[in-house]
Amino acid sequence: MAEAKEVAVRFFEAMHNRGEPRWDVIEELVSPGYLNHEAAAERSPGLQGAKETTVWLHEAFSDLDFEIEDVISNGEKVVLRGVATGRHTGAAGPLKRSPVTNRPFRVQQIHIFAVANGEVTEHWACRDDLGHMGQLGLLPPPPTAQPSEPPS
Repeated sequence: MAEAKEVAVRFFEAMHNRGEPRWDVIEELVSPGYLNHEAAAERSPGLQGAKETTVWLHEAFSDLDFEIEDVISNGEKVVLRGVATGRHTGAAGPLKRSPVTNRPFRVQQIHIFAVANGEVTEHWACRDDLGHMGQLGLLPPPPTAQPSEPPS
């Protein structure tokens, strides 16, 4: 059986790296009870949820890539730290109501996976979503400073 580290890296690369998702690898490595703690509340659990996440990411972002900079494992938990890059070229998922900006992005992310019996069972993440939306130009402008009254 593959080590947890290998399983998590293969799964993540199958979902997020350039080109078409590797559905065969995703189907092989997702446990039936897979739970993505970072997914929207309406997202399905299990393999269907992993597929829904993968589809919206690839619909919203062309050239989607994740450069893995560190892999840390303590048995059944695996942490991937790296940089996500791509270009906002579609309206999908949480961005379906946002205008497509065609802007590139480059953001730090950390993903944590639980692996059991050669399958990914859970996922958590810490992403720079604020920086991501800022790079895409999807944040409202900051409020303008109002002149203050001089002290009396």
